[in-house]
Amino acid sequence: MNPTTLKTTLATAALLFSLSAFAQGQQTQSSTLPKPTEATRDEWAPHVGILAGMAAPEGSYDATGEVGIDIGFQPYIPFGMGLEATYYRAEADGDARNLERTQVLGKGSYNFGGTTPVIKHSFVGLGAGAVFLSNRTALVSAPIIGFDIPIKQAADNFLSLGANAKYSIIEGSEPDAFSVAGAVKYWY
Repeated sequence: MNPTTLKTTLATAALLFSLSAFAQGQQTQSSTLPKPTEATRDEWAPHVGILAGMAAPEGSYDATGEVGIDIGFQPYIPFGMGLEATYYRAEADGDARNLERTQVLGKGSYNFGGTTPVIKHSFVGLGAGAVFLSNRTALVSAPIIGFDIPIKQAADNFLSLGANAKYSIIEGSEPDAFSVAGAVKYWY
């Protein structure tokens, strides 16, 4: 499978599987697009998570493993804020130049809601930040889609399993990268 087909397939799969969102807090309405309201301290939904997946830089670079951490909260329903830090190292086909990146993104997200099982745990968002390359630092922006499905809930704390897909747009001539990652998050 060539890299373009792989990226298209992964993007399509991520889009189809992430048409559900995580609108934290107590919603009394069943709308997929929750009414914006100020979140109480109990509805902030702070979380910390581990990301593991695959990054596919453009050009002759091989797809490679990517790991990271994600932290965030929801100060205003249905909007979330957070930070994400990821790392990967990609090798080039027939090229001595390898690509090593540490990426830090500040993120904003819109969390869907309602009662539809596929929709109520999904989110869309944008990230912006810096990518640290071997020889310089560059700006990066990324559209993000994903979902977080609660798997175990005890009182106010619970775990979620999810996934996200993002397309990192790197400034200058550096290759952009498509990433898909699974996520395990602890919500408290």
